[in-house]
Amino acid sequence: MANRPDPSRLIVASSRAPHLSVVLETVHNNVKVVQYKYETCTLDDILVEISKTLGRSRVETVALLMHCSETEIFICFTGGKVLSLESVKADVSIREFLNHLVGGNMNLSSPNCRLDFLNASPSVNVNGGLMTHQLEMLLNLPVGMSKDLFGVNVELTRMRSDPESDVTVGELYFNVKKLREKLQVENSDAGERRLEGYEKIRTVGKGAFGTAVLYHKVADGTLIVIKEVNMIDLTASERQMALNEVQVLSSLDHPNIISYFGSFERDGVLMIKMEYADGGTLAQMLSRRARRLDEREIIMLFRQIVAAIRYMHDHNILHRDLKTANVFLNKDNTIKVGDFGISKIMTTRAQAQTVLGTPYYISPEMCEGKQYDQKSDIWALGCILYEMACLQKTFEGSNLPALVNKIMKGHFQPVPGGYSPGFRQLIHDLLQRDPAFRPTAAEILDSRLLLLLDSLKEGGGRDWFLDHDGSVPNLKASCNRDAGVQLG
Repeated sequence: MANRPDPSRLIVASSRAPHLSVVLETVHNNVKVVQYKYETCTLDDILVEISKTLGRSRVETVALLMHCSETEIFICFTGGKVLSLESVKADVSIREFLNHLVGGNMNLSSPNCRLDFLNASPSVNVNGGLMTHQLEMLLNLPVGMSKDLFGVNVELTRMRSDPESDVTVGELYFNVKKLREKLQVENSDAGERRLEGYEKIRTVGKGAFGTAVLYHKVADGTLIVIKEVNMIDLTASERQMALNEVQVLSSLDHPNIISYFGSFERDGVLMIKMEYADGGTLAQMLSRRARRLDEREIIMLFRQIVAAIRYMHDHNILHRDLKTANVFLNKDNTIKVGDFGISKIMTTRAQAQTVLGTPYYISPEMCEGKQYDQKSDIWALGCILYEMACLQKTFEGSNLPALVNKIMKGHFQPVPGGYSPGFRQLIHDLLQRDPAFRPTAAEILDSRLLLLLDSLKEGGGRDWFLDHDGSVPNLKASCNRDAGVQLG
């Protein structure tokens, strides 16, 4: 008896699906592939592309390749269409999309008809199992969800009439031997391909959405930091925050702000090239102090931070996550403000309302969910100035409600002795509960700090005035008096 021809199969792949290039190189001849642009396609657009590809023909099985989080599968950015346990039950447009996908394109008379989600992270989560159960009830056919492209964890329950009923889901679509080999090559040299011309030195930081890695540029020997953000694993809103950092960084040019050298995307990873500050963070420097900084040292550093924020505010940008861990230093004590992932570019007279930022530094108005503006950055500056003087957080609590309560009341420990009345008053003014009473960054820079510097000059010693661009005299001599400090 002649062999039965291989049944037609279909892969629907988002442009954000991991390993997409490898997948396309290893599919069987009987598999048709529909690729769509995640950022711009709607659910209807995807169905139209499938119809164009298949024409009047129907397929026996369909596999969906999309990027995922632990509990969700991201179908398309337009309309924020995400497949989850909740949306399977309640989102009419997603239910209709899946019904049209199955009913309009699959040969439902075949006993081997099925729908599978490959390389789907929710498969290892309890929600994944519940989601497939809901999908099976909705579509009335077997639905599988595999943690990888091979599908070995998915049982093919209706392949009884097929002589090769023991195949895996992956084998229905791919030459799995070739696929495995290509994935091994991709995983082994992805970093080298992505960063040709750079040598990795070490990881210097990890954040919510990315890892900062220090690289040596082979061509000229310079050191740069590349922030690597795996866009595949991010939700639409998280992805927007990562892209927002590029937008903000590329628009800023100030000696006290981390410089932006460009960005590119490879294999679903956004690479942001930026300046390397070789002295660590202000938080690290303060944690190493054996004694408090004197007022002159604090003002020399703080004025540079304010200069950076004044520049941002002049360009209608809020930082929204100012903290000592986001203030970097060079070894000559030049300040570099960085980490603009949740910064916001404000339109004229606009205000923000999203509660973001690090709890220790957020303002009372942010705690209350009220609208806020540049004055919330000023509050964070007050917290930083207090921390520089006291070597401890301005507001601390055993839990988040206790912390928020202290912030709302404006209760913090008194500034210790050794600092001038004007310095203490500046801290209190920056931490005014009513944002209307806090000074602007321009007022702090052009008036308040100049008065403090003048009073220190009158008290004797050298001229500690700093240029408007934030340039500073070398602090090593004064810092070296403290054996507990190492800025290198």
